[in-house]
Amino acid sequence: MSVFAVLERLVPLVGKEVNLVVNSKQEIQNLSSKFKQIQEVLQDAERRGVTDPSVKTWLEKLHELSYKVDDVLDEWQTKNLQLQIQEFEENNEVDHAPLGEKVSRFIQSLCLCFEHVVDRRSIAVETKGLNEKLDLILEEKDKFNFLASGGESLGESKGVESTSFVDESSVYGRKSDKDNLSGKLLSEGEGIDTKIVSLVGPGGLGKTTLAQLVYNDSKIKEHFELRSWIYVSDPFDEWRIARNILGEKEGTDSDTLQSLLQRVHDFLSETKFLIVLDDVWGEDRSKWEPLRSCLKGLPGSRVLVTTRSERVARVMGSHEI
Repeated sequence: MSVFAVLERLVPLVGKEVNLVVNSKQEIQNLSSKFKQIQEVLQDAERRGVTDPSVKTWLEKLHELSYKVDDVLDEWQTKNLQLQIQEFEENNEVDHAPLGEKVSRFIQSLCLCFEHVVDRRSIAVETKGLNEKLDLILEEKDKFNFLASGGESLGESKGVESTSFVDESSVYGRKSDKDNLSGKLLSEGEGIDTKIVSLVGPGGLGKTTLAQLVYNDSKIKEHFELRSWIYVSDPFDEWRIARNILGEKEGTDSDTLQSLLQRVHDFLSETKFLIVLDDVWGEDRSKWEPLRSCLKGLPGSRVLVTTRSERVARVMGSHEI
């Protein structure tokens, strides 16, 4: 869960009357304000997190807290929906029930009301606790002296185009990660389908750097007859990806998606390949499935995906790391 995704949920709540106990709306406003402060420096933090272990740790704390905030928002929305359903049902009850049944319903209504009050107070306490934890993260942020990006929109910023090249001498503490990922890519496993492996996590955790290290590993070079590095970003363009696999800058005038993907299939079918799809954002399964269907090589072929989104990894049908 990214800072941007949390902000997209918090901002609408700030602008309307939410059904929470006293001071809860202020806590929501505080959370939103603090996440906006972090958003302003996140681009620099992600850049520095690739090589600075302390910044990487700070980003991991922020990532974990973002998930907790998202969970609390889910809880609040669920409780609020339950209360709305209860009120709707009560307002639409036919008022011809016997007196004993009316008394029973009244007692039940009081009990449910009490439960909702307790639930909302519990959520309010959780929100206050999250604000306090976010204060500590903000204090740490100030120690790093991050550079402000000048303001991003709520849409998450995409990085600059990556390549497969990496200066290994500037990367520290990734040997075990590299060995683990290399082992998964080199493992033959069972079946003949091309295995898809995803590196998932927020920006700044070094997903692309790790992919670069593995891509240039001598064992990987020896194992795969064909290696291809493709920077995907947003939008997900299956035409461009297919042409990159073929080593073409542009397709022919007669190309249809069908003919293009057929050429990709024929090109890959007799080789063991590794294709890296870096920085994938697209969640449209219909864009991915036709391309995936033609990525069939010799047993042991692999596709390595880097993405910030767990949903993307699921859509691509990958084994997440």
